Amino acid sequence: MNKNFEMGSIVTILIPQIDRNSVDRSLLPCKIIEKTNRKYRLGCASGILNVTYGANELNLVEAAEFPELDDIPQRTVSLREAARGQSVVRVTSSRNRVKCNCKRACTVMADVVVEKPSRVVQRNVIKIVLTALILIIKLYLNFAVIHK
Repeated sequence: MNKNFEMGSIVTILIPQIDRNSVDRSLLPCKIIEKTNRKYRLGCASGILNVTYGANELNLVEAAEFPELDDIPQRTVSLREAARGQSVVRVTSSRNRVKCNCKRACTVMADVVVEKPSRVVQRNVIKIVLTALILIIKLYLNFAVIHK
C-alpha cells in the first residue's frame, strides 16, 4: 500500500517502549510540516523531531483534534524528549521517586517512593503464596471427595 500524506496532516508515530514509561501513550501525535524525498519532517507539542520518517512509519489520524499541534515550538527535539514531554509521570532515579507530571495540582498521585523489597519481604511473600496454594489444593481435594 502506497501511503502519501499531505502537509499539515495529523499522524501518529510509535514510541519505542524504551523511550516511554509503561503508563504512557505508545503513540505520539504529530503534524507533517515538511516532505522531502519520500520522508516526512514532523512537529509535535514539544517541538520539531530531529529525524525524518517514512510513510510506512506513520498512521493518519482523521477524526481527532490535537490543539497542542496548532502552535509547534520551533526547537528540535528527539523522539525520547517528545515522549517525555507527553508523559504522565516523571521518574527521578537518583531518589527512587515517581512523580506525577500533571499540569495542575494532582490529587491522585503525590510522590510515590519505589523501593526494591528486601530479601525478608520477598521470602515472606513466597511463603504466603505457597500457603495459599496449599489451602486451595486442600479445598479442591475435599470438594472432589464430597461430590464423588
